[in-house]
Amino acid sequence: MKTREPRRNVIISARVRVSNVWFDTQIRNISSRGMMIDLKTPVPRGTYIEIARQEWRTAARVAWIGAGRCGVRTQDHVCLAELSSDTGRKARASDLESASPERRRMPVWTGRSIGRMLELAALVAAIAGFAFFVADEVHRSLTATIGRAAANL
Repeated sequence: MKTREPRRNVIISARVRVSNVWFDTQIRNISSRGMMIDLKTPVPRGTYIEIARQEWRTAARVAWIGAGRCGVRTQDHVCLAELSSDTGRKARASDLESASPERRRMPVWTGRSIGRMLELAALVAAIAGFAFFVADEVHRSLTATIGRAAANL
């Protein structure tokens, strides 16, 4: 049997978005990839939700439900220090400002940012394909017109 990841018991206020409706909630415990939250509104298992606290946000999927609480598996790694600190994001940004230029330029890849990049790549590929199609049609049309003009001369 797989061992359970260690949990940290906490009480942290947060907001949860379920189907475009935001609710206040309390985070009750945290592991590196999930958390238990109070959720008064029943949500089916497998539902995707968004959890937000100040500037910190993550998407999560409901893994279990019961007794006004649910367990969720988060899309991104959960850092307790960042989540519980009122200035967690700002402190990390100031740490990077004092770091070397190479460290500041290093991107942080999350599932959401990778998804956005793939979406942008697909859009660019579709636009390039359409532009190629239009250019090919214009080339064929001009070649046929010039061919007829040359034959008539």
